[in-house]
Amino acid sequence: MSLVLHRPAGRFIALLMLLILSLVPPLSAQQYQPPFPRLVFQRPGGISGGAVQYFFSRYDLAIHGGAGLNAYALNDSIHALNPNTVILGTSRQGVWPGNPIWPPACFIYSSYYGSLIEAAEPGDTDIRVDSTTGFKTNTIGDDIYALIGGDDWISFTGYTDSTIHGIPVSGDYAINRSHAAGDSIKRPARFQGFGYLHNVTPLAPLVNSQPVWAWYIDQRFNPAKQDFSRFNGLFYDSFRFFFWGDDFQSTLDLDHNHLNDLTEPDKGLAWFNEQWSAGIREMLPYERAKFTALHPGKPVVVGINMGSAQEGDPYPLRYCDGMEWEGFMRFAYTAPDLIRVNQLWEAAHDTVFTIIEDYVEKETHSRDYKKIRYGLTAALMSGAYYGMTCGNEYSMSLWYDEFDVDLGYPVGPAREIPGQGGVYVRFFDKGAAICNASGQIVNISDAMISGLPGYQGSYYRFLGGQKPSFNNGQPFGSVELQGESLIPAKNNIGDGIILLSRPDTVVADIIVGTCYFNDTTPGSARARFDPVFRPVYDRANETVDFASRNRCFSQWVSSDSTGIGYYYSAPALGKGWATFRPTIGVAGWYEISEWHPMVGETPSAYQEAADVPFEAVAGGVKKLTGVIDQTTSYGRWNRIAILYLPEGTSSYVRISNQGSGYVAADAMRFRYLKRVTPDVIPPHRPEGLQLVR
Repeated sequence: MSLVLHRPAGRFIALLMLLILSLVPPLSAQQYQPPFPRLVFQRPGGISGGAVQYFFSRYDLAIHGGAGLNAYALNDSIHALNPNTVILGTSRQGVWPGNPIWPPACFIYSSYYGSLIEAAEPGDTDIRVDSTTGFKTNTIGDDIYALIGGDDWISFTGYTDSTIHGIPVSGDYAINRSHAAGDSIKRPARFQGFGYLHNVTPLAPLVNSQPVWAWYIDQRFNPAKQDFSRFNGLFYDSFRFFFWGDDFQSTLDLDHNHLNDLTEPDKGLAWFNEQWSAGIREMLPYERAKFTALHPGKPVVVGINMGSAQEGDPYPLRYCDGMEWEGFMRFAYTAPDLIRVNQLWEAAHDTVFTIIEDYVEKETHSRDYKKIRYGLTAALMSGAYYGMTCGNEYSMSLWYDEFDVDLGYPVGPAREIPGQGGVYVRFFDKGAAICNASGQIVNISDAMISGLPGYQGSYYRFLGGQKPSFNNGQPFGSVELQGESLIPAKNNIGDGIILLSRPDTVVADIIVGTCYFNDTTPGSARARFDPVFRPVYDRANETVDFASRNRCFSQWVSSDSTGIGYYYSAPALGKGWATFRPTIGVAGWYEISEWHPMVGETPSAYQEAADVPFEAVAGGVKKLTGVIDQTTSYGRWNRIAILYLPEGTSSYVRISNQGSGYVAADAMRFRYLKRVTPDVIPPHRPEGLQLVR
């Protein structure tokens, strides 16, 4: 059988449609209270890769660090695909020396105060000072800044008792004006993880007749710098309501008396936190009012990444809509404690945006399905959003069967299962979730939960494609949930299970692409390429204009170990194949779709083939051949077949480079069609036919 895909002709038309989609705002409002599980992906960095909008649009909550026109076009593209995705713009609680946006008056300074003992001029690489006592900090790295005369930032590479050396001869951190002997030398205070912080305390000098916290927020809400009207909320990627002792990497001097506030009598850490929190309590309501003015009549979403909870402080709950547990248990104490804090957030807000952004260390760990069940069910014990990434930089998302389950909404709070010591259950109107946070292997039965408030059983395991031995589709009688106690307790291993009120099959889309993490689903291997197919690397593209570059390949970030966007070939290179082989966990009918980009950075760079040969094999038997037109319909899923695929890895699709032009090999999607039951029984031969004139 031969199949030819007929698509509207013209690369220009397709590009024009893509651009229009990127510019048209969504017509419907966001869903601020989606059903469970609620899913999040926070990418701290800015825009990247190819089909980033496609991947972000799968989530209920998307957070990215992009800014400017590229970010706004990305947001509109996400909403064109999924109007319900809530998008938060990322910022950091902090400032940076030398940035003209932040005047020196808004910084917190260390207790070091020196002065020049010789005049300093532009072009000097060394300056002589009276002393560098107290100059040294606990870090080297980027802690290389000083301020001369109250307005001239410099950087340096080293110092002695009386000399600061290695100052650049030109640029932002060179000496930019003449300084007389006696001019002051100060250093900004350094904070662990934050870098440098603006001085929001009542002791800070005014900036343009405003408190620093008000001036800081006004600058952030300047539309010329960041138009927050193009986001549904904002998210602080790093935030403190108060500090711990190990947050400081230098001395502090809020009142400019040349003494270290952390060791000065009658001050210390508690005094600093009192000053700091006074400013934060002024800043956040001011910021919320700014955002409310941009989005009248809509919820205001302010999320913060504190890394972990700050016990005993009511202000986060009052002024923010949610916090992030970065890395799930990375900065937490114990899972029961995390669940308890999340429940405090849920109780304090009608619409809560508490987040668990989980991660696995590397690709081989992406099949640790108990880890994702543990994190996801811990999130389900409260109103938290959950996401899983590969690598602790949180730049590459992973998608699991459990993410496609529909539990509906909770019918009550989570409860500990009696006698199990850290095992929780929560009931929803379409199912239930059980989380084992005990640090022990436990066996949980239906009888243990049937007497608890909210129970609406009996329940069923769903039938899943990634781990069908666990998610086996059977009525729920009992389950063994893994657990192990480790030191410290935050490293305990846990597990969980999602149960449904009715039998159901839930198979996440199986994507086989060029890279792990970004466009290949956990449980399947990435595509294999004969030597005639060559990789196209995608790097350092965040500064490239959104509309003028090739953003049509399926990989969406370049921080994968390979950085490959897609593969390509030409007939002149000899014959070869690109093979896309999924791991099928549930046999059934699958819609198979192909994704290709344009080859090159511009529409006219190369001439793609309109007749790319492909073969579809099911269970080791060739079922379909045809050609794909790659001169159009790029940057999207294009259906090429619907086939019955058995369990295992004996099914695949491969494309040849023997087309009439360049051939792109990028990704294939295998989408389970659980409601499709094709009629494959041939009709009976007719009997008793008569010819009637």
